Amino acid sequence: MKRTIRLAALAMIPIVAAALLAGCKKGDPEELTPTIYWDPWETTTQEPETSTEEESTSEEVTELETEPVAATARTTTTTRRTTTTTRRTTTTTRTTTTTQGAYTTIPDNTAKGTTTKATTKATTTTVGAPTTTAYYKVTGVSFAVSSKNVTLDKGGARTLSYVLTPANATNKTVAFSTSNSSVATVSPTGVVTAVGAGTAIITITTLDPQADSNFTATANVTVTEVTVTGFDLYGSGIMTRGESAVFTVKNFRGTGGKTPSNTAVEWSTNDSGVASVDQNGRVTGVGPGTCVITATAKDSGRYSKGVQVIVTN
Repeated sequence: MKRTIRLAALAMIPIVAAALLAGCKKGDPEELTPTIYWDPWETTTQEPETSTEEESTSEEVTELETEPVAATARTTTTTRRTTTTTRRTTTTTRTTTTTQGAYTTIPDNTAKGTTTKATTKATTTTVGAPTTTAYYKVTGVSFAVSSKNVTLDKGGARTLSYVLTPANATNKTVAFSTSNSSVATVSPTGVVTAVGAGTAIITITTLDPQADSNFTATANVTVTEVTVTGFDLYGSGIMTRGESAVFTVKNFRGTGGKTPSNTAVEWSTNDSGVASVDQNGRVTGVGPGTCVITATAKDSGRYSKGVQVIVTN
């Protein structure tokens, strides 16, 4: 049986060769060379081949046996390998996420057969624009109505009120000065202290370096003294030679019923040969006779009061 099949195959060779030569065109030998195209992504599927063996008749066998057999034909069977290539598609999705001071990453999502990688590109966005503080220049200054003309008693004090323009000026620094410190002094915060009777001018000056100029305003301060208008004098009216006693003054009364700010007095005698007196009010009998011991207020009113002293031996 095997010999019969081999002989049949050898018999087909001349027939197949003749068919190929008949189908090819005559010409350049290169044109007879078939061109083979290969697609790396082409999927080749080998259809199953079906072989059917049929018994040859005795006549066919006899005819094949008459053909010369030069050698034993070797039959080689080649099995094609079918390779299926699955293309992998990578899709990159770029997502922009706006966060404030943080970065967010979306995890990769992978599906079967397709790899999808989602990448988040974080962008930090500053909320709001940089804030610029407006600068308001000083355009003027004035004293309040209640502080433009002030009258103080000697020893009194008061804070002067003033107004800057505009009210929301950025630099509100000011300086104060006085025209007569013997009448009134002024502190850096505008506190005026009455020193002595008289008048003084208090000046306020703005110190804004970005203003068009330094603005000024003035206030008039009058200091009045509450002078002594009365007091009581106490002391012995009779004493002997060499005897001494302290005289005192009490119950000071001032102008307008106010208490005088200055209650100092000075002492004097009109006859030092009868009695002497020191500045503490101590009176000493010197010789027989009569004299007057006087206490005089040291303020501008110069109120005075005396008492008669009789000195005996």
